[in-house]
Order: sequence, then C-alpha cells, then structure tokens
Amino acid sequence: MNQTVLIVDDEPEQCRLIEALLEAPRPEVVTANSAADARAAIRDHRVDVATIDKILPDGDGLVLLAEVKAHHPDAEVLIMTAYPTTESVTEALRRGATDYVTKPVDVIDMRIKIKNALATASLRRQLAATLEQLAAGLDSAVVTTLTSGVADSINSPLACIVAGVEQLRLRHAELAAAAPEQTTTLAEVTDEIERAALRIEGVVREVAVDLRKLYADWVRQRPT
Repeated sequence: MNQTVLIVDDEPEQCRLIEALLEAPRPEVVTANSAADARAAIRDHRVDVATIDKILPDGDGLVLLAEVKAHHPDAEVLIMTAYPTTESVTEALRRGATDYVTKPVDVIDMRIKIKNALATASLRRQLAATLEQLAAGLDSAVVTTLTSGVADSINSPLACIVAGVEQLRLRHAELAAAAPEQTTTLAEVTDEIERAALRIEGVVREVAVDLRKLYADWVRQRPT
C-alpha cells in the first residue's frame, strides 16, 4: 500500500516545493492550504507523514499536530515555521512532532527529513501488521527470538545511513562547486543521520515492549 504525505501550508508554492522533494517510490500527496482543509484531510485520508506550517490563517499548526496524532498515532509529523523559538520547538517535540523545520526550507535537509520520516512510518506500519498476525500462537521462545531478531536487524539502520551518506555527498559537491573556500561543515546533516538512527532505535524498543505485552495478553486469554 502506498504511503500518504499530508502537506499543510497556506502558501501553495510551499506545498509544491515540498511535493517536488518527494522521491521514488512516490507517495500519495494530499495538500491543504488551511486548518479547515487539513482537518478534513486528516479525517478522510490515511496519513503516514505530515508537514504542517505552525502558523495558519485559521488555526495553529500545533493543534493540527495533536489531531494528526489522535487519528493516526503512528504518523511522523514535521512542524515548519519562519519564526522558531526555543519554547515553540520544545512544545512541538513534546506534543509528538518528529522534527522542527525552519523556513525558508533547506531543500537538501528537508528531503532527508521527509525520506527518514517515510522510512520510519513504513517500519511502524509493517511491525504493527506483523504483531497482529502473531496475535495467536505465540510462545515465549517466539517472543524472545523475534524481539532479538528485530533489534539486531533494525538497530543497524543501514537504509538511513546510506541515504544520509548520499545526501552528504550531494551537499559536499554543491558547496565545493559554489564556494570552494567556504568552511561550512556538514554537521547539520550528520546530526540528522544520528537523529534518524535514534528514532529507529526508539521504534525497536517500542516493538519489543509490544511483543511482550501481546504475549502476556495471549497467555491470559488462551483456553486452559
């Protein structure tokens, strides 16, 4: 099933810019230029990743963030603003935002963030589906083996690292062509790779907990 990206911004050109950054396999895109349109989209569509402008003419992006998470708990949400403050960043992350994006958008940085968000959302849905399929017939050996296997496989987030290295090369080439003498480092891209790895690590921990709970529930409910 294709993933869906919801883009919420009152500037249509900003929506088009973000849509242009999406890479193959291309997800379905739903755009909304107001909080009202965004609420309708949240109700009517599955949302895997959302990019939401914090300040909208008819609403607050952080309120929409809460609505996305209420309807689509596994969705990854990026909050965007041209006027970031420490307080607003902290509040967005506290409410469940995946990351905070400052306008004007850095296209390379934004491409990385969206790609990683889609990968994380896909991983969450795949694991949720696997958990449902395993709801019957689990035993402690299966739980232990599966939990260990998931952790070993995903705690080395090769896909995110490879994607990050690819973007590092692109960034380096652009900087070298534009200003060979420039001393700008690639620290921000490296930081994004690290954040992606930490997010995946967090997903693994959540899955391990879910597996153990699922097994405990099954043990309680199985016929004696």
